[in-house]
Amino acid sequence: MYLAYRKLQTNGDDASERDQLRKKLLRQESSLFASHPTFADRVSAVRHLPPADKLDSTPAMELFESPAQIEKELTDFLTAVLNEQRRLGRRW
Repeated sequence: MYLAYRKLQTNGDDASERDQLRKKLLRQESSLFASHPTFADRVSAVRHLPPADKLDSTPAMELFESPAQIEKELTDFLTAVLNEQRRLGRRW
């Protein structure tokens, strides 16, 4: 997950890829067993909200003093969880 995000930050993304992904997400169907609403449900839920007075183009990563440290801590945590699951013989 972090590698994909870093790749996106480094290489940017293609507008056509974003458009294809958006269309794919909007076509997803809801499931009784889903833990979260679909993308289309989320878009529909916020459609009535007023637009922002002004746009802030500041990257979200600038909210953190040390994003690399947070990334390392989260990676270490997730790695430990996966290792414990493997130790217990559980598969996700």
